[in-house]
Parts: sequence; structure tokens; C-alpha cells
Amino acid sequence: GTGERAMGHWRDPFLLDCGDRVLQYVCARTQSDGQGCVAVASSTDMVRWKLEQPLVVDVMTEEIEVPQVHRIGARYYLLFATFLRVILPEFRQEHPTHEFKNSDFSMVGPSPQGPFSIHGTGDVHPQAPNPYACQLVHFRGEWFLLGTVVRTASGDGDDYITDPMPIVADETGIHALT
Repeated sequence: GTGERAMGHWRDPFLLDCGDRVLQYVCARTQSDGQGCVAVASSTDMVRWKLEQPLVVDVMTEEIEVPQVHRIGARYYLLFATFLRVILPEFRQEHPTHEFKNSDFSMVGPSPQGPFSIHGTGDVHPQAPNPYACQLVHFRGEWFLLGTVVRTASGDGDDYITDPMPIVADETGIHALT
């Protein structure tokens, strides 16, 4: 990668119960080209873990932060966050009219191990508020996003956690309803 982010790249674990095993998704980087990826480990007892192949995802960023995989209906959704400065220039050029920002993105796949495809920009939050590193929560039969809106860096006020935002999950990804 560019070295823009000096953080360790084995963090942000997320667990998915698949019935006969648990999958753990982790923010990682490939050794070959330094691109952002999601490492996967599996366990049948939550003590011993087997490292699996990383998720196969469409390439769009150097970092896939806070990865989560959720089954909604018949599809699986990869939800993740990434910073503007690590979104690949080639991907931004494919979407010249989109105003990219630090945001959450989603990809869609047929299984908990993908492959995951991005549709359009994949941006979950097309308009304000623009929370980062959201958590997708299933509550009383509906899905919601909650995330942190960072305002202190710009001097525009205090950071805050959003109210639950209902979502739509379809063949193109996860979309926050604001």
C-alpha cells in the first residue's frame, strides 16, 4: 500500500455464527500487494481457530476496516468502513461524480465467504449524517445502523452516536434510510 495508514492490520474482529462453526472476520492486508482485505478464521469450539482464505472482494481500497458479514434474506452483506485517502484512485475515477468521503461501504455475496461484489460506489450513506464504522444491528425483526459522527476534528461540535438508522438491503448492497 501507500503507507498512508501506519496502523496494524490485524484488528476489528467480528464473529458470525454459522451453526456448525463460527467465522471470524478481521481487518487485514494482503502480503503480495498490500491491498486491504478481510482475513477469515473458523472455529468449531471458539478455542482453536483455523485460518481460511481471505474473502474475495472487489478491489476499491487499501483498507477494509471494521468488517462485518451479515445474512439478510438470501444474501450475505459485507459492511466495512474506509477513509477517503485510502480509496484507490482507479476506483474514484470509475465514479467521477460521486463525492467520496470517510464512510461505510457494502458489498453483496452468495455465502459468508463470498465472493463479495460492490455495486456502484457501495456507499451506505449517500447523504448526511455521515457516521463512520457503523454497526449493523438486528432488533425486533428489523435491521438498523448505528455509528459515530466525528465532528471534533473540524471544530463543528462534539462527536455523537447516531440514532438507529433503518436500512434497506437489496441486490446492490446496504442503504441507510435517513
